[in-house]
Amino acid sequence: MSMRVYELAKETGHTSKELLALLKKNGSSAKAPLSNLEESEVSFLRKKLGTEKNKQQKKTKDSQEKTINNQVDKKDNKKTNSNDKNINSSKKVDLSKKNGIEKKEEGQSSSKTSQKNPKEQVRQTEVNKKTGVHSSRFSQNKPKDRGRKFKKKYSNQVKDPVQKTSAAPLELKEVDVFWPITVSKLAETLAVKPTDIIQKLMQKKVFASINQRVEPQFAEDISKSYGVKLTTSPESSSKEDSGLKSLLPEIEDKAEDMSSRAPIVTFMGHVDHGKTSLLDALRKTQITSSESGGITQHIGAYEVITNHGRVTFIDTPGHEAFTAMRSRGAQVTDVVVLVVAADDGVKPQTIEAINHAKFSKVPILIAVNKCDKPDADPQKVRTQLTEYELVSEEWGGQHIFVDVSAETGDGLDQLVEMLILEAEMLELKANAKRSAHGVVLEAHLDKKRGALSSFIIKSGTLKVGDIVVAGSFFGKVRTLINDRGQKIDEAGPSVPVEVSGLAGVPFSGDLFSVVKTEKEARWIQEKMLEKGSKKEVTAAPKGLTLEDLYSQIKQGNIKEFNIVLKSDKVGSLEALKDSLVKLSTDQVELKILHQGVGAINESDVVLAKASRAVIIGFHVDVDAKTKLLADDSGVDVRIYYIIYEVIENIQKAMEGVLEAKEVRKDTGQVEVRALFKSSKIGTIAGCYVTSGQVQRGAFVSIVRDGKVIGESQIQTLRREKDDAKHVKEGYECGIVLDKFKGVQEKDVFDVYIMEKVKQTLN
Repeated sequence: MSMRVYELAKETGHTSKELLALLKKNGSSAKAPLSNLEESEVSFLRKKLGTEKNKQQKKTKDSQEKTINNQVDKKDNKKTNSNDKNINSSKKVDLSKKNGIEKKEEGQSSSKTSQKNPKEQVRQTEVNKKTGVHSSRFSQNKPKDRGRKFKKKYSNQVKDPVQKTSAAPLELKEVDVFWPITVSKLAETLAVKPTDIIQKLMQKKVFASINQRVEPQFAEDISKSYGVKLTTSPESSSKEDSGLKSLLPEIEDKAEDMSSRAPIVTFMGHVDHGKTSLLDALRKTQITSSESGGITQHIGAYEVITNHGRVTFIDTPGHEAFTAMRSRGAQVTDVVVLVVAADDGVKPQTIEAINHAKFSKVPILIAVNKCDKPDADPQKVRTQLTEYELVSEEWGGQHIFVDVSAETGDGLDQLVEMLILEAEMLELKANAKRSAHGVVLEAHLDKKRGALSSFIIKSGTLKVGDIVVAGSFFGKVRTLINDRGQKIDEAGPSVPVEVSGLAGVPFSGDLFSVVKTEKEARWIQEKMLEKGSKKEVTAAPKGLTLEDLYSQIKQGNIKEFNIVLKSDKVGSLEALKDSLVKLSTDQVELKILHQGVGAINESDVVLAKASRAVIIGFHVDVDAKTKLLADDSGVDVRIYYIIYEVIENIQKAMEGVLEAKEVRKDTGQVEVRALFKSSKIGTIAGCYVTSGQVQRGAFVSIVRDGKVIGESQIQTLRREKDDAKHVKEGYECGIVLDKFKGVQEKDVFDVYIMEKVKQTLN
C-alpha cells in the first residue's frame, strides 16, 4: 500500500525532512512531503527507522535508570532508621523502588502485575513535589464509563507534560506542522487530549473551542511544555508561490503513459471579420439531423470531431481576454487562428490580435474568410500580413494560410486538417491515466444548480466523484456535462466540460486539479486564502514605470524594455518608432511591442500589463475607463505632445537621470452640454462633471472626437450663480477657459493639476 512522505513521517514520529534525506541516499525520486512512496520505499524506511528507534529507546532507558538510581541513593543516605514504624508513604515507595532496582541488577525479573511500576511511581512522586500536580492524574486505571473508543484513542498518549521533564533535561523533539493550526490538530500532533490544550489556553486567558485556531506563539509555548518544538512544514516554507500548482506534489509522467491529445484553438481577429460565423459553421458540421436545435449547452468551448481527428475550440470574447488569461499563468491555447476578411484586409484589431498572439508565443494559422464575396482579394491579405512577419508557405514563409467561407462552408475541412497537421508538428501529448488538472474557462452561479464552472482539461481524466480544487474553492464533482449538453461520467485531455459541485465560483483563468482527500483540498484552500490567491492565483509581475526603469536595468531584472506606442497620425508613429528603437543598448533592448493610430484603449492596457510595458501616447487621449484600468493594473501611461520630449525622457530613464519635477495628476472629466454668451466674461461652457471633480485654476485638455485639440486653464468656475472652488462628480457647473475661444457642445475637458514630486533617482 502506497502512502505519502508526510503520512509516514507522522506515523514514525520523524520529520518529513529526515525521511526525504534517507530516501535521497537510497536513490529515490521523492522530493516533497506530498510525494507518493512505493511499497518497497515504505518498507525500507520502516526498517531503517525501526532499527534507529530501538537504539535510541535503549539509550534513553539506560540513562533514565541511571538517573533514578542516583536519586534513590541520595535519599537512602538521609534515612536514619529503615525499620521505623512511622515511616511515611513516600519513603516506602523509595524502598520498594530501591529493592526493585537491586533485584533487577541481580538479574531477577520482576513479575508483571496490575500494580504501578515502582520506577515510574518514584519518578512521578519526585516530579509531583516540584510541580504540585496531584499524583491521581497519572493513574493508569481508566474510568470504567469512558467507553472503548476513548480508551483506544488515548491509551498510547502522553499522560502529562511533566513526564517529559526529568533530572537530565531532554532535547526538544521537532515536529513539522501546517499553519494555521487548530486545537484538535495541535492535540493530535502532541498526542494529548484536546481538553488539555484548552486548559493550557485558559491558563493564558485564551478561550478557544476544539475547532478554533491557536495563535502561533501560544501553540509553540504549549508544545515546549510537552517537550516538542513545532517547525514549519516544508510544504509551506519551501513554496513561496501562492499558485495552486506550487501546492501540489510533482507527478512525473511516464513515457509509455503519454498519448496524443487534440489541439486547443482560439479564434482572434478584427470585429465583423467573421470569427463567430466561422465558429458557428464549424459547429454545424457536427450537428446531426436529430439535433436541429443546435448546440444545447454553451460552456465557452466545444469539440469538433472530423475524419482527420479532434479539435477543441475556445470561444473567447476577444484577444483582451486571451492575453488576460495568459498573464494569469493559464496557457490554454495551442494554436491561434487569425481571421481576416478577404474583402476588408488588415485592420487595427487584426494588428492587436497579431501582437497578443506573438507575445504569448503561440503558433498562428491564418484563415482568410469571406472568400465568396465578389470583391474578395485573398492575395491582398497575404501581401498586407507580410509587413507583420506573417508570410505564407506559398511565398517561402512558415505560416499556413487557408481560404475559407463561413457562408458556403468552403475550406472548412481543409482548415481543420491544417490544424491537426499543426498539432502533429507541435507533438501535443498528455497522460490520460493520471489525476486531472487544467484551467477554468468561465464560471457563474446558477439559481437552481449552484456554482457551475467550465473546465478544459490539460492532462489526466476528470471523473464524477473526484475531489477538485479550483482557485480558492474545492468540492466533489457532482455532474459532468459536455458541450452538447450530455451528461458524461469522465472527460480526458483537451475535452471541455461543465462541472457542478464546487463550493464557490472560481475566476476565469484559475487552475484546477484533482486531489485525493478532502483534508488535502481543505489544506490547499487555506493556503490559497491565506496568501490572497483569490485575487492573484498566478498574478502578472508588477507594472514597470519610467522612474524605476534604470534601477531594474541595473539589477539585471529586465533585458527588454517593452513599449506600447499610440499616435494620432501614421507619420508621427513611424518617426517615433524609428527614434525609439535607436535607444537600445547592450544592457537592454528597447522593443515596440505594439503600435497603432488612435486613442489608448483597454486592449493596450491589458497587453502592457501582461508584458510589463510602458504605454506612450503622442497627441492622443485616454478615456476615464481606460485610465481606471491602467491605475488598477499598475501600468504607466505617458502622454506627450512634442517628439523630442518622448525621446529625451525615455533616454534619461534608461540612463537613470529622469528628472520628474512636475507630474500631471488627472482629477476629473467634464462634458460640455451647452454654451452661454456673456458680455462681461465671454463664453461660458455649461458642463456636467462625469467623473472625479473639477477645481478652479486647474488645467484642461480639450478633447473633440477622441483627439486633443488644445490646452487651457479654468479661469472661472461657477455652481449655479455662485463662484465655486470645486465641483464634484454628478453636478453641473459653468466654466470659463483662459484664452480659448473655440469651445463647442459635446467637447470633453480632461481636468488635471501639475504636482511637484521629489526626485527619486540619482
